[in-house]
Amino acid sequence: MSSIHSQHDARTAALESRTVLLTGCSSGIGRFTAEYLRSRGFRVLATARKDDDVQRLRDDGFEALLLDLNSTDSIQSATQSVLKFCDGALYGVVHNAGVEFLGALEDLGSDELRLCFETNVFGTMELTTRLLPAFRAQNFGRIVFVSSSNSNGFGYPYMGPGNASKCALECLATSLKRELAATKISVSTVCPGEISTNLLLNMVRRSERVLSSATSRHAHAYARLKKSFSSAPGDPSTRNLRPVAQAIALLLESKAPARRIVVPLSAKLHYLAHLTLPEWLQDKLLYRRMRERLGIHV
Repeated sequence: MSSIHSQHDARTAALESRTVLLTGCSSGIGRFTAEYLRSRGFRVLATARKDDDVQRLRDDGFEALLLDLNSTDSIQSATQSVLKFCDGALYGVVHNAGVEFLGALEDLGSDELRLCFETNVFGTMELTTRLLPAFRAQNFGRIVFVSSSNSNGFGYPYMGPGNASKCALECLATSLKRELAATKISVSTVCPGEISTNLLLNMVRRSERVLSSATSRHAHAYARLKKSFSSAPGDPSTRNLRPVAQAIALLLESKAPARRIVVPLSAKLHYLAHLTLPEWLQDKLLYRRMRERLGIHV
């Protein structure tokens, strides 16, 4: 009986604290969501991979800490700090941090593919499992993964590593949800469509080795892609980011969180099209779009 009371008290403390760990807050979706959740009364523990970004978050009034998902030591240190900050009463975690690479699979090396999975899958899941004991102790928690509207198996050309890692993350999230079905710990995914954030600019910079290759069979496509992504605005309008932040808040606040939310409507239509249209028709529509928008002939 005392164990039940203890669990109830811990859950009450977590509910009252409304403390949420949010990763990848240096810019874009993460930064906007941190502001949005704070405006809704959440205590946001914001993370970033670079010291300068952490300091900027602190200057703006956030409790911020360093987190590199490619480092087990960093994940362990951040987990300890988070649980210390909230005295073990953690309401939820929102996994937003991630990396992408641009390039054909025949040009990308194993290092690029490995880094994508290390960050988007292995590091993200390691952080989750390190937080699970706290969620189990209070028999409550909200786990939200920010994935992609391509996480249902749609592989864009030249964006294979990122698409594949998000598909893997989606599968693991589903497994985790089912493993926690007997608890009050929810597992959800937000799947945004393409948003012009610093993630795209960072993707181009990170992929420079591949994109600058003059001998690649895909050199023409790389030039077109590089120009398109480099000209994308690094500071997207709140109109584009707000639906994602609202979806995350809904999953955190709902008594019965949905398993998955795809936003905005255009991304939802794309998601449904992949589930229903035959692959040959998807290919035809994709190739036509690439010709019209980028001048790339596949």
